[in-house]
Amino acid sequence: MAYDEFILASQPNGAQRSAKRFWFRLLENFFRHKLLCIVPLLLIVGAGVYQASKVKAQYKSIGVVNVADNALLSSLTTQRGSDVASYETPSQATTRQINELLRTDQFTIKVLNASGMDRSATPSLDALLKVRSNVSAVSTGNRLLAVTATSSDPTTSFKLAQATINQFMQSVLDVQIKDSTEAAAFWSNLVTTYQAEVNAAEKATSDWIKANPAPAAGTLRSFDDQLQLQRLNDDITRAQAQVTDAQNKVQDANLLTQQSKSSVGEGLQVVDQPTTPTAPEPIKTKRALMVAIYLILGLLIIGSFVMISTLFDRSVRSAEDIRAACGLDVVATVPTVGELSGRGRRGKSKTKRPGSSLATA
Repeated sequence: MAYDEFILASQPNGAQRSAKRFWFRLLENFFRHKLLCIVPLLLIVGAGVYQASKVKAQYKSIGVVNVADNALLSSLTTQRGSDVASYETPSQATTRQINELLRTDQFTIKVLNASGMDRSATPSLDALLKVRSNVSAVSTGNRLLAVTATSSDPTTSFKLAQATINQFMQSVLDVQIKDSTEAAAFWSNLVTTYQAEVNAAEKATSDWIKANPAPAAGTLRSFDDQLQLQRLNDDITRAQAQVTDAQNKVQDANLLTQQSKSSVGEGLQVVDQPTTPTAPEPIKTKRALMVAIYLILGLLIIGSFVMISTLFDRSVRSAEDIRAACGLDVVATVPTVGELSGRGRRGKSKTKRPGSSLATA
């Protein structure tokens, strides 16, 4: 009864023994296949070192923009199609708008053209992706944001940062002056049309006077001639009034355009102009991080291989394996020993014989 009680008390440790046995076999499989583990790991780390060596030094150019409080901000901080404010600071709203514009082809092409990197109307996809990956805007405060451009060439970094700021300010200006510009063009076309009517009325009057010369001195024109001449003069006056009104409208639209430009200039002010960087950004950290990523990837692959090989390994190499596989108690084990060499024999070779285990149900 005492033996049975001891067996029952030791049963909860079965799972613990099984876990220890699994980790022991895991380590055993690793050392048995260490070449299959170490060589791929070295190859993967070597690939990481090679990729890290290809990382080039990058030059960063930064321009700081101040977003002032004016009517422009209301359109930036209110969600389109909604009367609810988006609860964004002026710099956050402007930063989001810049980054969204950089994802559009039209704006990116303008940046490329302004920077001089590519002046074609349809740049390659690679050029567009290069701008989008190297240029970004970051909010640095409630009203300040930084436009950053990174490139392997310091001059290119400067041109990209400068072109991005300029093109964004121009895009905001285009939106603000769109209505007034269209109005100015509309009324300018009407000025041309009305001036043509004035010229036509003046020609008609001149032709009529030539066809109906003034009577001799002291004699008045007939009543019908006076009415006809008055009608022609009224046509000239009416057409000239239309020209004058249209010209006033053009002036008003141009004035509104100038006011809009002034408003945008007050709303977006470049505090720090981008400059040409003189030194590259540190790359040691980036290279070390790349090597570390490849090292972790290699360890995960090797660990998965060892784990899978351990789970599918059904070989018996210890008494614990017999107990786990067959449920038998091991009575005794005989170790493998080399046969002792007799005296007088030459050579030091030893014959080994496999060990054996005795088990009983």
